[in-house]
Amino acid sequence: MPRRNGNDGGVKKRVSSACKRCRKHKIKCSGTAPCKTCELRGVRCEFEADERKVLVSEKYLNSLRGRLAGLEGNDDLSYIRITETPISQAVASAENHKTDASMTINGHQQSTAHDVGRPIQGETPSYMEDIATPVDRVPNPLVRKQPAYTQDVGGKLRYLGHSSTWSFSRQVLELVHQHSPVPDPSYNVEGEAYDLTWKSSGLVDLTGLPSQEVSLYLVQTVKFRISTLFHILDEEDFAANINKLYANPSTYAQTARVWFVHYLLIMAFGKALTSNAQAGSHLFVRALSLLPDVPSLCMEPVEATEVLCSIALYLQCIDHRTAAHIYIGQAVRMAQSFGLHTDMQVPDIGDSLVHRCRRIWWTVYVLDRRLSASVGAPSALRDEDITVPTISGDGTSAASVINVRIGQLLGNVLGSVYSVDSKLDKRFVPTVRTVLTGAAALSDELSAFSDSCFGEVSRVAAHLNLAYHQCIVLTTRPFLFYLLKRRLESGRTSATSPLSSSAKGIVQVCIDSATQIVATLSTLREHDLIDSFLSFNLDSAFSSAFVLIMATTSSGQRLAHGRIEILDDMISKGSPLAKLRRSEVEELAQMFKAFNQGRPPEFESPAQSQSAPIDHASLPSLGDPFFDEWNLNDGLSGEQIMSLADTLDGSDLADLWLQSGQFDHALA
Repeated sequence: MPRRNGNDGGVKKRVSSACKRCRKHKIKCSGTAPCKTCELRGVRCEFEADERKVLVSEKYLNSLRGRLAGLEGNDDLSYIRITETPISQAVASAENHKTDASMTINGHQQSTAHDVGRPIQGETPSYMEDIATPVDRVPNPLVRKQPAYTQDVGGKLRYLGHSSTWSFSRQVLELVHQHSPVPDPSYNVEGEAYDLTWKSSGLVDLTGLPSQEVSLYLVQTVKFRISTLFHILDEEDFAANINKLYANPSTYAQTARVWFVHYLLIMAFGKALTSNAQAGSHLFVRALSLLPDVPSLCMEPVEATEVLCSIALYLQCIDHRTAAHIYIGQAVRMAQSFGLHTDMQVPDIGDSLVHRCRRIWWTVYVLDRRLSASVGAPSALRDEDITVPTISGDGTSAASVINVRIGQLLGNVLGSVYSVDSKLDKRFVPTVRTVLTGAAALSDELSAFSDSCFGEVSRVAAHLNLAYHQCIVLTTRPFLFYLLKRRLESGRTSATSPLSSSAKGIVQVCIDSATQIVATLSTLREHDLIDSFLSFNLDSAFSSAFVLIMATTSSGQRLAHGRIEILDDMISKGSPLAKLRRSEVEELAQMFKAFNQGRPPEFESPAQSQSAPIDHASLPSLGDPFFDEWNLNDGLSGEQIMSLADTLDGSDLADLWLQSGQFDHALA
């Protein structure tokens, strides 16, 4: 007997098997269509069947046909404005796609009529007739079909990449500024903190170089601070070349030009890590002025790839993100041209070189993912093109493997959450579920590695934890941005509807990861292990600060903002970039205070809470019993993340899309 997905004269039809949802959650199913459990929860009830029928009114069916015909006859794309400022008219939201006759959800074809909601008896609801576009396909506000730009104080256009934390902060500041009576937000663009200029020169300058003993010490510093996760030099080969350099400086620097450039870069890193960025900047500038042309680099592809990775990483540390992204792109091409992305065989080139090439390749891979995310660009690498095995055979292999897996997770985020057609619709929830499932599997592996690190604090384990939680923040913050936008546009006094369980779950995971970032950085600060030069600590601190302040307004909870001391620690160590980021965090806090005029502020000014200890109880808690057993002091375990991922339900967010549908359509 064919199954009916609705009522026939008020009589529910009995079916012979459980529905998909009851089968998935392993609970008893009444066997009716819809079953009692799904009907009680208000979710769509689906059964495995070759054919399913839905019953709708003729009027509603004709309205769908008319709307579809109208959309098919109009090839122009319309866009929803996110911000409208005199500075840039290019900031636009993602397009309202044409309604498809069918779309795929979780690998199953769903009819358009059935996607709108559960089977409808009688007339079409009036609120559905008033909305001219599908309300269950809210655009991801951070991904736009048209590129978005902003202008700096000099009038130069700056691209706002979708996954870039800098771009994200600009959009948040612009959005809040529209609703706050404060001056225009500042624009601290890349390259302002460190002003470096150079021009190519064929002359080798040997003045001001460190002694041989200091050079070897700086190599060890770079090895300790960088090389455990990012291979930018081969220690044995590098030390041998240092001996050759100091035996005959002028001759060796001239004949081994690529290596000498590499030497200057490592010395620049060493001085920056032991003192401050300015201490080694002159060596970095000298290295770039001596960098050979591309054909010359191709003659030494292994060393050249290490050189290009070093340049990219240094530029990222001094906030020249675009230049860093370009150089890591050159490193990708150089590595591929020598076959580093393939499974190189020991009999062909030797065990030592194979191991070195594999470490180089996975450094290129991870840096490409990190630097692509920092500018909001797609990754240049596809996993299916890579056949090289992961690193093995030394004490750092476990950390390196986890670092690669985090890079793979980041690539999945960039390719799904920040894809061109990314939408905060029913497909967004399966996307988040997929990413969180991968994160859950990685969480337990990361915890096991952290537990295996003997001693009080492991800098490597801390770095991996920061990178892991940053992936989760990147995954979930588009939804948080959407809620903030919705909250601001509704006004200070407008009542906001409570969030659904799935919406709470997405926001809670974002808050938890931001909290863990702050906790990890605070632990590093207590042991004086925070990096003031390497950019990853600063990026994590800045991103988490914005998320936690935004969560205060979007979720309506109280947040004691006492996280500014991490940035102050970096400032005290001579980081001019941390000073700029601190000012932007303060600026956002003041904008929210201006927005909240007329009612008690929901958080303290950063200036008033610089020394406030981290109190996890003061962080936003969304009040759902589902989260009561979670211990935010330790972060979410893999099992808890997996449990949350299993409970995420796209239909659970339907009311949120409906509530915002008419407003978003009015902006189109």
